[in-house]
Amino acid sequence: MAGRIRAFDWSRTPLGPLADWPQSLRTAVGLLVAAPNPMVIMWGQDGVLIYNDGYARFAGRRHPELLGMKAREGWPEIADFNASNIRRGLAAEAWSLRDQQLTLDRAGAPEPVWLDLDYAPVPDESGKPAGLMVFVTETTERVAAERRQAETNERLEIALSAGRGVGTWDWDVATDRVVADARFAEIYGVDPALARDGAPISEFFAAMHPDDAGRVGEEVARTLKTHEPFRSEYRLVQPDGGIRWVAAEGRIISDDTGKAIRFPGVTFDITERRETDAALAETGTRYHTLFGSITSGFCIIQMKFDEAMRPVDYMIVEGNPAFEDMTGLRDANGKWVSEIAPGLEQHWFDLYGRVALTGEPVRFENPADIFGRWYDVEALRIGDPDAHRVAILFNNITGRKLFEARQAALIELDDAIASITDASEIGFIAARILGETLKASRVGYGIIDADSETIVIERDWTRDGAPSVAGVHSFRTYGSYVSDIIAGEPAVITDVETDPRTRDAPDALLAYGIRALLDVPVAENGRVVAQILVHASEPRAWTDGEITFVRSFAERTRAAMARRAAEQASSQTAEELQRLADSLPLLVSFVGTDLRYAFANKAYADWFDVDPRGLKGQRVQDVVGDAAWSVMGPVVRRALGGESFVSEQTVVYPRVGERHVRSEFVPRFDADGQVDGYYAMVQDISAEHANQLALIRSEAELRDSEARYRTLFDTMDEGFCIIEFFDGPHGPLSDYVHVEANAAYAENAGIPNVVGQKLREMVGAEAQEWVDLYGEVLRTGRPIRFEKELEETGRWLELAAFRVEPPSRKQVAVLFKDLTERRRAEVALRTSEAQFRAFSEAVPNHVWASRPNGDLYWFNNQVYAYTGLAEGGLDGPNGWAAIVHPEDLADAAQAWARALKTGELYQTEFRIRRADGAWRWFVVRAEPVRGADGEVTGWVGANIDIDDIRRQAAELEEVNGQLEILLAGSKAERDRLWTLSEDMLARADYAGGLVAVNPAWTRT
Repeated sequence: MAGRIRAFDWSRTPLGPLADWPQSLRTAVGLLVAAPNPMVIMWGQDGVLIYNDGYARFAGRRHPELLGMKAREGWPEIADFNASNIRRGLAAEAWSLRDQQLTLDRAGAPEPVWLDLDYAPVPDESGKPAGLMVFVTETTERVAAERRQAETNERLEIALSAGRGVGTWDWDVATDRVVADARFAEIYGVDPALARDGAPISEFFAAMHPDDAGRVGEEVARTLKTHEPFRSEYRLVQPDGGIRWVAAEGRIISDDTGKAIRFPGVTFDITERRETDAALAETGTRYHTLFGSITSGFCIIQMKFDEAMRPVDYMIVEGNPAFEDMTGLRDANGKWVSEIAPGLEQHWFDLYGRVALTGEPVRFENPADIFGRWYDVEALRIGDPDAHRVAILFNNITGRKLFEARQAALIELDDAIASITDASEIGFIAARILGETLKASRVGYGIIDADSETIVIERDWTRDGAPSVAGVHSFRTYGSYVSDIIAGEPAVITDVETDPRTRDAPDALLAYGIRALLDVPVAENGRVVAQILVHASEPRAWTDGEITFVRSFAERTRAAMARRAAEQASSQTAEELQRLADSLPLLVSFVGTDLRYAFANKAYADWFDVDPRGLKGQRVQDVVGDAAWSVMGPVVRRALGGESFVSEQTVVYPRVGERHVRSEFVPRFDADGQVDGYYAMVQDISAEHANQLALIRSEAELRDSEARYRTLFDTMDEGFCIIEFFDGPHGPLSDYVHVEANAAYAENAGIPNVVGQKLREMVGAEAQEWVDLYGEVLRTGRPIRFEKELEETGRWLELAAFRVEPPSRKQVAVLFKDLTERRRAEVALRTSEAQFRAFSEAVPNHVWASRPNGDLYWFNNQVYAYTGLAEGGLDGPNGWAAIVHPEDLADAAQAWARALKTGELYQTEFRIRRADGAWRWFVVRAEPVRGADGEVTGWVGANIDIDDIRRQAAELEEVNGQLEILLAGSKAERDRLWTLSEDMLARADYAGGLVAVNPAWTRT
């Protein structure tokens, strides 16, 4: 974000150009961009938004347009909320909001979110609040989890209070006394009186089947440890030897310290249900075998309706493994779609809701934009109609839909250009169809001159107001990707601002609204001659399928143009037709009604190892071979029947073997309108065909690639580790061990192989300081950011730490980087500044310093001694004007403004008032101080008193004037004056040497 902030045109905002920003805002922005957590600054009354990378991820689709916008305009859905907060911040108030619920549109639709928000006012140079710093932590997942837990607890409460004749019990854990009702006692074979007064739990476990006792004991122990709801089914042996199945459910009640004190619950007699389950076991086994093995997605859902019986949500009751694979929804059973797939289109709820209410099954094909997929779906109601349950069987048909859409586009292209003869019109129609299919912002077809690396685009198709790029363009103006084009490879650029081929100078592309591009070249005879260009106004990851599709479009468009050229040339001589056909990278021929060649182009030499000139009169079947003719023979007879068409076949040829070809046949009619033969154009599209077949495999491999990509996390430059606290000899949570660390840990901290190491064994004496810092993060959950020296290695580190949830994990994550070199540089800078101030105070001249904008902030003691002003009395952009002579002020200020604007040396002369009111002349000079990037970071100036020198010069000028008057007399008078003058007179040459002195020197 630092680069984006620097590049942004802030002059269009209330903040004005970046160079005019106050230092307070610059400092705040510097802190902001360095922070890893989401942070945003709202500056001024309008709350102009400046934010870091963390906030950019939080903002979702709103980024990057959000940068520089006013808060009301950037987040219109919470405009009043932000306006109120800005007023509070500008009133110097700091506050925090916890689990604040807002409704935000971050992904194309409003969604509820919960946030922890910390607000801090940011003062300007006057000390008054000028903006508001906001620290943003999203808590949506935690709040949702807490709500789900609350619902679970509520359902358990209902079950425990329902009664309905079921046995109930209450175990006092501390005293090991179980109090139960008579029904419970009867089921467990315990005296009801004893159960009423209380008995040890072992009394009740005595009737438990031996095969179940161990498991149930472990489940009880686990519930006591985790406080999770207790649910178990087991057998009880009755006094008559019979077996009763029971289901027990309970929960833990804790004291204020979290210690389990009571364990109440209920027990159900489920013997009848178990017997029914046994009867259904075989059926269930068959069902689940089918359920888990079918390749189609299958699930059972339960619809939710509002009071008006409008479908508003549905719960995934059960889904098979294929359901997870086809939707990407993991562990979805028992969850509402609104929780796991927020933003799912309403038409899904409407369709399933209608099935649940009417009982009428449906079959349909629909897209699910939230998943980016198409599904073929069958749905029918099952079970009790009042349960509103629907069974759904579906298949992912995304690949088929993409293929159909692209095939439809190719068919539309063939139909649209069938009767067009103008090449530029063919290119435009192809661009339109391709652009609409790919939803691009611009598509065009251009002719390439590989030698000059230029392209001529006669006409292009655009939408949404995108400007045309028609004209002549030099590829090098837009980056280095022309090398790919000339080599015959497509130029695939996801983002022109980050791709190494365009990122150094993206402005030329951005000026046309091009953020992503796909340029696919077309080659003839091994040389690139044309290309189709596809542009997007936003970053876009082009898929292999899209690249293959565009390549097919490019080749088909070029072939269509070539076909039109061939048709137009049919009226010319056979030699001209032959020359044209020879230039094409496909088989071109004319065959008479006798199925013998009239001519063939040079491509036949490559395919069949024959001289095309010798093919005239030969039968097609003899040239292409029997295997190929068995496929092509029935096809060509359609052309002889007067039909123009394009077809695709897999054909085996004698020399080149199996090829998948696209063949176009155009009949030729004589003067009587009778077919006298046909033109045939055969193109090898084996690679394209293979790409289509490999598309589904490529998509699966892409998912695997994305998983591998995440492993690159460990290559980050910053050190990262997770530490886990444990109780050590120094007390509870008095030490921690490194459970995870990336490769950069050792590079930044200087300690290798830290995983498994304990802190107190690693660093010794300084260990307690680190335990205290991270222990506070673990206890409070508040993240921290700080700088500290790791004494063990002598390195200064910048660190950020936050708790790993839940707190029971006792883990803290730490992100850090080595600041040692920066700290050394800061010490050197402070030393240099101290030396400068000492030197400035030691020199007799006036010395002063200014900020880049002309704001004077420091003067040495000689200035204050001369002017009589108190320290600080001259600070600011105009404080010095009070001591400059009014007659000199305008020129001095103008020269100073010019120096500030140009960054050139400032030098002038003006009078400065002394403490006693006297005015003295000074020569004033200031040099700019520049940073490593050449930018002016400040000014250092000095004032030198030249009043005496100016006065002496004036006096000398007066004497010279008098002398000129004397010299204007006669030479004799001059000689007399020379001799008689009581004043000593001298003559000097141009070099300053004395050449004569009058006699007065002998009388002095």
